Amino acid sequence: MLKKIGLTLLIAILALSFTACGGGEVKTDGQTPESGSAGLEWPSEYMSTLPAPDSMISSIQKLNGTETIAEDDLATQPSSVNVVMNEMTKEEASSYYDKLKSAGFTINTDQKDNDMILLVGTLNDADSNPFLFSYTAADQFGNVSITIMKAIGTGGARDVVVASETSRSDVATAYETTSRVVSAASVLETSSVGN
Repeated sequence: MLKKIGLTLLIAILALSFTACGGGEVKTDGQTPESGSAGLEWPSEYMSTLPAPDSMISSIQKLNGTETIAEDDLATQPSSVNVVMNEMTKEEASSYYDKLKSAGFTINTDQKDNDMILLVGTLNDADSNPFLFSYTAADQFGNVSITIMKAIGTGGARDVVVASETSRSDVATAYETTSRVVSAASVLETSSVGN
């Protein structure tokens, strides 16, 4: 159970760091995307059973631990992948939320209102890969992240931190971010219990 919580928090931290940092490198190579949307192609080779959203993909970031994998590096297997949609409409976000909810995945966190969506869960694939979908209506910002368990190994989230050779300050920053995520989740959970 602690592993699942740790992995969920890791995904949330990665998603928050992408949001704060602007999402990393943006590809603009005019590939033909899956699902008929304009923009970049859905990276299905890394996304396991996660369906593609019907929204324009603005950027894709592959990570090995916390280190960004260069776009031309095809040899390094990512431990997580983050897909950003900078112009996702409320309708597209709501449709994608419904698609994820009806896919049979295990849902650990489910928050949805007019302003935001946060859906965290585990895929029903062989590796039980954790995923996150977040959306903020004010920014029309959508984010889909997956942690690839096969790339992490059996040690889970702890191996990601060790393998990435993060400095003490990076670990401290991650801890502070985790604390804020846990606090925010507690507030959201408390407010939704009261409704």
